[in-house]
Amino acid sequence: MSDLVDQPVPGTLNFRAVVPVALRDGGLRRGALWRSGAFDGIGAEGLQGLRARRVTTVFDLRADIEKARRPSPLLAQPGFTVATFPHDFRSGDLVEVMRRPGAVAEDAAAVMMAIYRRLLREFRGVYALCLRTVIANETPVAIHCTAGKDRTGIAVALILDLLGASRDDIVADYLRTNAASDLLRAKILHRDQGSDYGPVPAGLVEPVITADPRYLAAMFETLESDFGGSHAYASRVLGLSGAELDALARRLLA
Repeated sequence: MSDLVDQPVPGTLNFRAVVPVALRDGGLRRGALWRSGAFDGIGAEGLQGLRARRVTTVFDLRADIEKARRPSPLLAQPGFTVATFPHDFRSGDLVEVMRRPGAVAEDAAAVMMAIYRRLLREFRGVYALCLRTVIANETPVAIHCTAGKDRTGIAVALILDLLGASRDDIVADYLRTNAASDLLRAKILHRDQGSDYGPVPAGLVEPVITADPRYLAAMFETLESDFGGSHAYASRVLGLSGAELDALARRLLA
């Protein structure tokens, strides 16, 4: 497993293990939690790569319309489980930014920060089931959306914060998405052009595909000011019990 953690899986987008950061009560177990973009391009070799990493359960954060347009190929594969929460919230999708007439780069960045703030409320049911899926599985779970950046980034940041990771380490893991910027750029520029938002204004592409620390900072500001931090959010908003949070730590800590 140690060697596999750092190797790419063919046919995946932004698929990687969450880095084993130092935590309050130890460290994240290597290969215990994975994050990814959509699995649209995965084939036999990629499926074998997931199996080799014991990643046979994924949590799909995408909206119902996204899942209908591009169903997960894993649904048709024996031995794989795709967990999801039915919803029609599109805030985490890139479409919202692209549809703003006359928007420039800073407008797009402001919209992205607003999305990160709103997702804490809009995705409360989604994130509750996502965390419970991680807790319930003895094997590693991969959390994913379309790009593996925004909706996935918040889910992973919440988990790491609950486990006691420093904000610097959480941001560092989030910023690793930028290594996939060329693939994300190509995806957004060629994504069913015209069906959702038409041609993508060139000036909006970078703020949308970039993992910008300001976006995650906006989420954490809202988490603290509106909810009292990740533990209060998990218990009062997501409805997780103390026993469930303890189980999350047991599942992921080395």
